[in-house]
Amino acid sequence: MPPMVVEVPRRLPPVDFSAALSLVPGEGETVPTEEGCCWVVPGPVSWDPDGETAPLDGPCGTPSPLPRGEPLLAEHLVGENLLDETGKLVQIAPDPPDPWCDDPFGRYAYHGSGEGGRSYWIPGSGDRMGIFAIVIEPLREPVEDKTTFNLGATWHLVSGPKRTDMPSHLWDFTAILGRRGRLDMCWSYDVAVRSGWFSDFEGSARRGLRSPGHAVLYYTPSDWFQLQMGVDCLDRDDIACLPVFGAVFKPTSDFRFDAVFPRPRIAYRVGGQRWLYLAAEMGGGTWAIQRADTTNDVATYRDYRISLGLQGETSNAEFTEIGLIFGRHLEYRSGTPSYDPLNTTILRHVVCY
Repeated sequence: MPPMVVEVPRRLPPVDFSAALSLVPGEGETVPTEEGCCWVVPGPVSWDPDGETAPLDGPCGTPSPLPRGEPLLAEHLVGENLLDETGKLVQIAPDPPDPWCDDPFGRYAYHGSGEGGRSYWIPGSGDRMGIFAIVIEPLREPVEDKTTFNLGATWHLVSGPKRTDMPSHLWDFTAILGRRGRLDMCWSYDVAVRSGWFSDFEGSARRGLRSPGHAVLYYTPSDWFQLQMGVDCLDRDDIACLPVFGAVFKPTSDFRFDAVFPRPRIAYRVGGQRWLYLAAEMGGGTWAIQRADTTNDVATYRDYRISLGLQGETSNAEFTEIGLIFGRHLEYRSGTPSYDPLNTTILRHVVCY
C-alpha cells in the first residue's frame, strides 16, 4: 500500500499526540510531528480505546479529519525529510493561512500602553495648545513565543497654552520589554511593560519615572470570532489603569470589527492592498516638569480621539490618519487650576523603511 500523509487542521504550534495512538506493528514507536502538523505513521493506526476524546480533534472542538479505528499507512521520518519506500520525498501540504493574520491588525490587535506610540501632529497655538510628537524607535513587529526588547524616545514640542506655563519641550525615554504567545489551541496572551522617564528634564526627573504596560488574554475559538480581556496600566496621575474587554468579529476576510474597550475599531479592505478604518482611543500622558517660577510639578494631559485612517497590508506599513480631538484636559499635581484646551484635529503619517 502506498504511503499516506494526513494533514491535521492547525491554529497553533504542533503537539505530539503519539501517546494517545496505538501502533501496529512496532509497539512503542513514536509518531513524528512536523511543523506542518502532518502525521507520518509507520504502520496501521487505531485510536487508543481507552481515550474518551479523539486526540486528533481539530482546534477548539472542530471535527477530526480521522474517524476512529481507520487504519493508515505511511513512512518513518528520515532526518528532516519524509521519504517513501523508494526513497522519494513525500510532499507535505503547507499549513493553511491563518485567517487572523491576513490583515494589518493581526491576532494580537490590542496596542496598549506597553507599546511605543506613533508620531503625530495636533495643530494649534495659544489657548488651542498644539503638540508635535516625534517618535524615535524601531518599528519591529514582536515575534510570537519570543521576548522582545526595544529602546525608544519621543520628543513632544508643545505650542501654548497661554493661560498656563507648560514647557515647550517634553521627553519620553523608555525601554520596552514584552512577550506574546499561545497557551493552547484557543488561548493566547500579550504582555508588555514600557518603563522610562517622562519629563522636561528641567525639574525633578525622578518624579517622571513611570512604568506603563498592558496584559491582554485572547480567546479565539473560530476563524471569525475572538474575545479579549485584560488590563491596560497607564500609570498616569488622572487614570492609573483601564480594563480591556470586548470581542472581535471577522465575518469575511475583507471586514473586521474590534468592539474592544478602550480602543474600538472598524476596518474594511479597499482596493485589494489597503484598509480603510475608523478608530477611537484616549491620548495624553504625564510628565515631570519645572514651572515658570522654577518649582517642580507634574503635568497630566488627556484627550479623546476619533480617527479615519488608511493602511497597507502589513502592520508596519505606511499609513495615514486624520481625526478629531475633543474632551481635552490639562491638570497639575500641585493643584494649580486645571485648563481645558479647545478641540482640534490630529494628523498622523508614517512611512516605514
